[in-house]
Amino acid sequence: MKKKITTIIIAIVCIVVAALVLTQFVFKTETSHIKDVDSNTFEKAYNLLSTSYLSDGEEAEVYYTDFIKKNTTIGEGTHVASLKDGIDANKFYNNKKKDSTDDTTPKAVTNYNSTMTELNYNDKAEYTVKVDKEGLYYLNLDYISIGESLSDYTVKLTVNGKQQYSEMNTIALPIIWADEDTKTYVGSDKKKSFPLDSYGDEIAPSQNRVQEWTNTYLYNNTYVSSSPLSFYLKKGVNKIKIENVSSGGLAVGKLQVEAGKNNTKSYKEYASEHSNAELVKNSEDRMMHYRLMQYTILRKIHLMQYMDLKQNLRLQDST
Repeated sequence: MKKKITTIIIAIVCIVVAALVLTQFVFKTETSHIKDVDSNTFEKAYNLLSTSYLSDGEEAEVYYTDFIKKNTTIGEGTHVASLKDGIDANKFYNNKKKDSTDDTTPKAVTNYNSTMTELNYNDKAEYTVKVDKEGLYYLNLDYISIGESLSDYTVKLTVNGKQQYSEMNTIALPIIWADEDTKTYVGSDKKKSFPLDSYGDEIAPSQNRVQEWTNTYLYNNTYVSSSPLSFYLKKGVNKIKIENVSSGGLAVGKLQVEAGKNNTKSYKEYASEHSNAELVKNSEDRMMHYRLMQYTILRKIHLMQYMDLKQNLRLQDST
């Protein structure tokens, strides 16, 4: 009998608890709102979360997006940096051939009218440049692959002994490739012929490395920005070090410093330019709009790289 009463009491308690839960969550009609936070509160919360995992005395890692948001002053003018212990390209080539009969340094390395230096793994090139105004600058570098590497080079960079943001650890210097058949190309007057597979379909032609001097602005190897990376230089003399952190066989030459550009528009400017644009309302249209915007950004990056390569090849042809 006691067991039966206990079972009934437990059942009643369960029913009461279930009723309370249903009343609280299922039949509740009052709407609750979360108060929007102001920008100062958001900034404090962000800073707290970004530093909470650090030990005493340890500094938080700075990313390029945070760096470019904090530093907005644009530099001024174009300046050529001086390479420490640079060597004439012809002298460098002759020394390499003199030291080893098996040396594979390409003759094209001599097609250069500035001093240069070779960077094997962990080697560093040191440049000095003087600017008249502190601010953000782009870096423009000449380089050539003189080794056997088939993958892009990766270098890391410091300015005045400091790394301004994390992406300076992984700056890309791409290996340039071209079709084995250089007499015809897509867009030329001559018809481009492609090899065929067993089904008669065209396949990609054989590729050769282009071992010529190449000029490029510096980008991170994940291309965090469609524009070249910006570096903050102080007024006066600045020391820039470039270290090869990938494979050997990299040679670098002239480093040019150019004032950065601020292409970021305010929301008011952007809105006025698109005042007649149709408002996207449903989620499917928003997703399509987002994908189109993403595609446009990627196309812009690829177009910039193509134009740089085209200009480099045109300069090589003229020499």
